[in-house]
Amino acid sequence: MMKTFGTESFGFLPRTFIVPEDKEELVKVMKDSDKAMIVKPPNWYCGIGIKLINKIGDIPSKKNKMCVQEYIDNPFLINGLKFDLRLYVLVTSIDPVKIYLYEEGLVRFATAQYSNDPAEIGNNFIHLTNYSVNKSSSQFVFNESPGEYEGHKWNLKTLWKYFEEELGIDWKPVWEKIKDVCVKTVLCGHEQIKKEFERTLKSEYSCYKLFGFDIFFDENLKPWLLEVNNIPSLHINTIDSYVNRPMVAEMFNILGFHIPKVIATKHQKNIAEKLNLKHPQQHLGHDKTLYTRLRTREDAAKCSQFSSDKLSREDYLDRIVTDLSPADTRTIIRAEDELSQTQDWARIFPTADSHHNLQFLSPPSYSDRLLDAWETSWGSGQEMRRKGRNILIDLCREGHHLRVCDGGS
Repeated sequence: MMKTFGTESFGFLPRTFIVPEDKEELVKVMKDSDKAMIVKPPNWYCGIGIKLINKIGDIPSKKNKMCVQEYIDNPFLINGLKFDLRLYVLVTSIDPVKIYLYEEGLVRFATAQYSNDPAEIGNNFIHLTNYSVNKSSSQFVFNESPGEYEGHKWNLKTLWKYFEEELGIDWKPVWEKIKDVCVKTVLCGHEQIKKEFERTLKSEYSCYKLFGFDIFFDENLKPWLLEVNNIPSLHINTIDSYVNRPMVAEMFNILGFHIPKVIATKHQKNIAEKLNLKHPQQHLGHDKTLYTRLRTREDAAKCSQFSSDKLSREDYLDRIVTDLSPADTRTIIRAEDELSQTQDWARIFPTADSHHNLQFLSPPSYSDRLLDAWETSWGSGQEMRRKGRNILIDLCREGHHLRVCDGGS
């Protein structure tokens, strides 16, 4: 992506080498610069095996792949300490792409005063912010009071409060830059993820992924992506549980797991009473029709019409949402259902203003274009979204969204 679109769009990842393949290039870079490098073993966790190096002889010589990344040596400091952010990104669909960012997170501090002294290169308490590393420091202090400027781990909203109250910094532009980093990072892997999705999945139900993004600020408050965690840790100490418990609960609300049909049929009366449903439909449980990938002839024809690589945004923006097909309706219903459950999760793609990122898909799918057009038409405010949802309600009353094959329901 960086080679294709340049550093202006994708210059948020420190220069990275994979050894042994890139060892020759890494050696050349280290000869020409005195910058330190940070070595990260693959598939490890909790900071295990991470170390800083500044000598060519310290480059790993093992046959196993290792990630070596340029060390950012001009960090933004608080009380003289380095810190990074652990943020949570939720991908609920890959076609269309739907990405959410949790608006809380964790702020993880190193435990020793920052120094660029080469003699301190081996002091992980200075250079690493991993909780698992710093908790063994004699200086580490647990934070038992979310919202207070104490200890070596804060919640994200406390950091934003510190920016405002103590530093006089407006954090909102920084947060917008972080959103941009998160969206573009997911889009970098879109092509590979989509291929695997299409190869292995027959239903769009319960297909999601929670990632842990580690973000770091340099002295200019530029956000850098350090790494993406495939299986983010969810600790239970005070600050972590303060962030993670509501995060996970709301995530499951967004994902919209259904009551299994067998259980719903057996306990329909009790379920209807608990949900205050006065006139429950015949079946309350999971209906696989809502998530099917089967398409009617109408769906297929419309998809073919608006899927050309050469199609400009102006060619589809108005027309694709004029007459919604059954599959269109299901796609948009799922997007609106998810959005209706958000409180501290925010959808960062697609939005009414995110269409500029469609250029990074190769190319955008029919469903990506459909949601782009829907958000442009109905996503600009609560009143417009209400009107858009009323269109969906009318179609659902007609059973339009349940049509999955021609000549049947």
